[in-house]
Amino acid sequence: MSMLYSVRDVARIFGLTESRLRYWAQTGFINPTGSSSGRRAYTFNDLIE
Repeated sequence: MSMLYSVRDVARIFGLTESRLRYWAQTGFINPTGSSSGRRAYTFNDLIE
């Protein structure tokens, strides 16, 4: 299974705000995989596509 990154982790890695990532997910610019708890989570492939 691929490692999952939280919104907070991705924001820190790329120097973005969490709200920007949520907006991009809401508009379909990026598509989070999701996690078993129902929260947004990203795999490496989600981020490079």
